Amino acid sequence: MQLKGKQFRYLQEALLGAFPNRAKLKQMVRFGLDENLDAIATGENDEEVVFKLIYWAETNGNLENLLIAARNEDCGGNFGNRELKRICEELLQGQTAREQSHALMNPCKFDFLPPISFKDVQLSERRFIFVPQFPLTYREVAQAWRRLRRPVRVGPPTELDVEPQLRVVVNRELQLLLC
Repeated sequence: MQLKGKQFRYLQEALLGAFPNRAKLKQMVRFGLDENLDAIATGENDEEVVFKLIYWAETNGNLENLLIAARNEDCGGNFGNRELKRICEELLQGQTAREQSHALMNPCKFDFLPPISFKDVQLSERRFIFVPQFPLTYREVAQAWRRLRRPVRVGPPTELDVEPQLRVVVNRELQLLLC
């Protein structure tokens, strides 16, 4: 995504308003983009640092990640800033959740996870953090398959002996008819 001049300026002003000190901006970049702000953008003042950060994100294809991280509280972002919300919604206006990549929705960058399809899924503004969990060991899987192959008795614990039971029912019915 390429920004126009006014969009660039508005985003810079919104980021400066949302992150009044450089420490908060560093946290957002580290948590949300998994990058070091000092390695990306250096400068004498915050305006210069934010300008270089936006330029870096734009040239490296991380602008969408920056916009989402800036608003995500889990990544150290500022969810409550109205100006930041407005400019982010304006810039991300044409994108739906299913068009956004797995990396965009999950800044933790677990490369070994398969891509996740968000087709026909309505997502909230909060980002999902996917953590791989492998709760079963090889041994547990082997035990489960062994249990599944084992025949298991189903039903009541006692079996019905049909002939004696039939005699009892017939005798009872005959007694009722004769009385």
